Amino acid sequence: EGQVEEEEEEEPLPVVGWREFLEKVKGPEYTESGKPVSERLWDAVLSFGAAFVGLFVVCYLHQKADALEDNLFIGSFGASAVLIYAVPEAPLSQPWNFFVGHLLSAVVGVTIRNIFNNNQDYFYIIAPLSCAVAIFFQHMLLCIHPPGGSTAIVASTRPITTRWYGYYFLVTPVALALTILLCVALLLNNIPRRRRYPHIIKGGVR
Repeated sequence: EGQVEEEEEEEPLPVVGWREFLEKVKGPEYTESGKPVSERLWDAVLSFGAAFVGLFVVCYLHQKADALEDNLFIGSFGASAVLIYAVPEAPLSQPWNFFVGHLLSAVVGVTIRNIFNNNQDYFYIIAPLSCAVAIFFQHMLLCIHPPGGSTAIVASTRPITTRWYGYYFLVTPVALALTILLCVALLLNNIPRRRRYPHIIKGGVR
C-alpha cells in the first residue's frame, strides 16, 4: 500500500514546469530534408501544376458567376491548395479533413452570424468565437483542417452581398468550390507514380 501511495504522489501534473516549457518553446534541432534536389524539384512542379489547375477552375467560374452577383472563391481555399496539392500525404490534407473541415466551419460561421443577428459591432467576439467553435467541432469529428478556421471567420463576418448571407453560403462558394478542388486533387495527385491521394480516408488528428 505504501508503494501505491508513492506512485500516486509521483504522477506528473497536467501542465509542465517552467524549465520544460522553455525546452518545448526552443523546439527540436533543425534538420534538412533528405530528398535530393531533383526530387524536390519534381515535387514542386507537380504541386505547382495541381494548384494552378484547381484554383484556375474555381477562379474562372468565380469571375463568370460574379456577373450574376454570385461568388465561388474565398481566400481560405488558397491555404487548402497548399495542403492538398503540395503535401497530399499529410493527415490534415485528406479528403475528410479538407471537405468536412471547411463545410463544418462554414456552418459554424453562418450560425454564429445569425445568433448575433449580423451585428458586426460585436466583431471582436464573432470572429474569434466562430474560429474557436469550428476548431472544437473539428476535433470532435476528426476533421481538423487549418484553413477551415478562416472559412468560419469569413462566413461570420464578411459584408453581406446578394447571396453571401445565410446558409446558401454552404452551397456556393463552399461546397461547390470544395468539390472542384477535391476532384482536381484526386485526379492530378494520382497520375504521377510517386504520389497517391488519399492516404487516410478519415481523420487527421486522433
